[in-house]
Amino acid sequence: MADLSFARKLRIVNLKDEQGLSYRQLEDKVGVPKSTIHDNMVKYREEADAFHAAVGIDPVERLVRAALIVSMNGKCSLRDTASVISAIWGIMVSHQTILKILEIASNVASELNGKIDLGPVQSALFDEIFQKLLPLLVFVDANSGVIMIRNTPDRTGDSWKEFLEYLKTLGLDPETVATDGGSGLLKGIGEVFGSATLVRDLYHVLQKLSKATRSMEASCYRFLAIAYAFEKKGDLDKAKEALVRFDQAATLFERYEEQLREFKLSSHLDHPESERGYIDSKSLLSIVLSLHETLAKFVTNFSDHRAIKEAQSYLKNGSLEIVAYKKKMETLVENAFGGQYKEMILEHLCPLIEYINQFLRSHDSVARQAFWGKKIADLRHRFRAYSIVDQEEIDSAINMVWAIGLKSCKSNSLVESVNSVIRAYLKTYKSIPSWFCSLFTFFRNNHTFSRGKRAKSSPMELLTGKIQKSNWLDEIIEKFPLEKLRSSLPAIPGLFNPEWDRANRRPSPRIEKIADLRAVG
Repeated sequence: MADLSFARKLRIVNLKDEQGLSYRQLEDKVGVPKSTIHDNMVKYREEADAFHAAVGIDPVERLVRAALIVSMNGKCSLRDTASVISAIWGIMVSHQTILKILEIASNVASELNGKIDLGPVQSALFDEIFQKLLPLLVFVDANSGVIMIRNTPDRTGDSWKEFLEYLKTLGLDPETVATDGGSGLLKGIGEVFGSATLVRDLYHVLQKLSKATRSMEASCYRFLAIAYAFEKKGDLDKAKEALVRFDQAATLFERYEEQLREFKLSSHLDHPESERGYIDSKSLLSIVLSLHETLAKFVTNFSDHRAIKEAQSYLKNGSLEIVAYKKKMETLVENAFGGQYKEMILEHLCPLIEYINQFLRSHDSVARQAFWGKKIADLRHRFRAYSIVDQEEIDSAINMVWAIGLKSCKSNSLVESVNSVIRAYLKTYKSIPSWFCSLFTFFRNNHTFSRGKRAKSSPMELLTGKIQKSNWLDEIIEKFPLEKLRSSLPAIPGLFNPEWDRANRRPSPRIEKIADLRAVG
């Protein structure tokens, strides 16, 4: 229900701001739950303001800005875009005209995307997303969130190699690469970024292990159900045999659960308060191999369920990649501080990376920020007690550890979140439009985040460290050939009417009166 049309969002904002309706009244008026409106009102208002602020003096520029904002911010199809423009301004624009605007803007965006410098990227994330049977290849910088996407006919190693080589021409040379283990992707990375540390995404590892857990538990209960069934029939010998099988399977399953608990514990960087402290890469690898051995025994003796076999295969093929992020961390720390201090640094400073992440995520809660801030301060104090460097260089040493953490990612969850954003657009289209990839890439990279730890910054600002002087729409308009479009546009009533322009031009960026949008909402 939260995924509303752009037109309905405009109507909600208008009713709230112009008529002062309560959330309960808005629920009755537009048919959207008040909780949904309350949770997303800030976002709706920002999208509405962006749309109204784009209304320029030049009629062609006004049309281009409206089409781009409704398509990108509003996630609207060609038909919905035309409906919104018609409802707001009372003019009819053909789908072909809107398509032409998007195609020209895509060419401009493609030119601008080709000027991105990906040299600062240290940790690269890759994944695939599908529209019907067509794949989109996705790259995301783990730190800034800068993305690049490309639509291809397949996801083979050759397709990935071509995409990765293009990224390499933009300066991409990551130290760490996190993936979900796709065969074509792994082949492409090996050929283009062979020197990078390859990390198997922990999200997918835990996902497969969780599925195996459910299947193994179900197998144990099945033996127990068989024992009760035979007991009910009076066949005590077979019932006893089934109970023995249950005990054996349950014992192996309990061992697996304990190993899984240790794996989850050791997969984090921040467990100084636990009984084991920092768990190094060798110990983690030992746990991974133990998990694989336990799964192999369960498959051989009790159940060959697909989920259990997949988890077993995933651990076997990706055992070194699963622990690669910790090995990378240890190597970087040793290179920066020396081998004699490696264990102490890892034991006391790796939590700093996790705690700072938690602090940044707690931007909306003063209490949580205070909690994680105290942990960070305690860690810094403990580090200052060691004389591994001159006391004047303590803070720079701590910052160095933080920088090391940025070079060693352990999950590609960020690329999964980008995939979810892309899906919201793709469900509007039956196939991937030719203009979509370049335009969406530019929009996403230059779009300012309104919430979260990256609030008031765009991915490009985080990548370059420079503040943008103009937003994504202004940069497109600056290079958009308005005159070329003007000469090819048909006469649209209202759009080229000077009297209509003067009557509808307002000093405020927000349009005071919005037409009834129920028909397009």
